[in-house]
Amino acid sequence: GIGVDIWDKSLRYSKKQIDKMPGKGKVEIKEMDALKLNFPENNFDFVYCNPPFFNLEGYKKSEEDLSVNKSYGEWLEKMKVLSSELYRVLKNNKLAVLTMADFRIGGYLVDASNDWISICKGAGFKLWDFVVCEVRSMNLAQRKKAIAKKRTVKCHEYVIVFKKLSPP
Repeated sequence: GIGVDIWDKSLRYSKKQIDKMPGKGKVEIKEMDALKLNFPENNFDFVYCNPPFFNLEGYKKSEEDLSVNKSYGEWLEKMKVLSSELYRVLKNNKLAVLTMADFRIGGYLVDASNDWISICKGAGFKLWDFVVCEVRSMNLAQRKKAIAKKRTVKCHEYVIVFKKLSPP
């Protein structure tokens, strides 16, 4: 497998994890921007992508960082580029697994997962399946604050599976 990321901290962590798995196969980690993947078309049998969720956490203080310092509209435009790149490098009749989380503005839910699904369909993917996963990293204090503000506590993210079909 090949993993790519622009965040140095993520790259270092991934390399440490791979070093703990001797004899488990060949895995390469490369510093690369997923918006401009340096791979040929129809190259991979499987794609997994966990893009930066909107306005969640800054990874790298640069224009490459998709998660902060942009409007939601700008972030969606970058997600269009990302989904097109993922579609381009995936082989026909293969699956892509992508994660996404919703967020709130002024207490109201913004269903980024729905927007993400629409964007991926626009790139050519067909929705294959999706799963709602509990996020266990949200601690009790965060949950209590949300409950005190009479908000639904968002403790989930989506694992969305798409398929790239052969052209007709």
